[in-house]
Amino acid sequence: MEPYFFQGFVLPERAQLSLQFAIGFSHYTSGVACTAKVSVMLNQVAVWIESDHEWDIFDLRNVAKNIVQIHLNIIGYIKGFAYELEITRVLNQNRNIDYVFGIDIPCLTERNKSLDLNAAMIYLRDKTLGPHGILLKRCSNDLVSAMKQAVDRGFY
Repeated sequence: MEPYFFQGFVLPERAQLSLQFAIGFSHYTSGVACTAKVSVMLNQVAVWIESDHEWDIFDLRNVAKNIVQIHLNIIGYIKGFAYELEITRVLNQNRNIDYVFGIDIPCLTERNKSLDLNAAMIYLRDKTLGPHGILLKRCSNDLVSAMKQAVDRGFY
């Protein structure tokens, strides 16, 4: 079994961090058993996830990100730092996977690819004006937070 290997980094880079840990877990939605080994060296992140399951790489990226982000949140709370994690790449030799993640969420990108960006932006921006505009501004912030934090998307 070839592990899925994820690469990324911790921001801000000026707040240097190094840690290593390994955990076994069961994915809470599917029940699939996995093991994860995490290494953060000077904010460069490496995560190896072993599983017999053939994962969708976007779903497994969210799993890897959640595992590391929880630890970053704990350390951040103790130190008073606000760490962010970016997972940029996944590799798995057995499945011929070598993929660099973009900033998009493919199903949303595909759904909206025919929209005129400028027209949509002007339309929505105009909705943020006036007495109720602050509500739409907060909604757009929550939508972006839901895209960044897939594990918490139900809260947003």
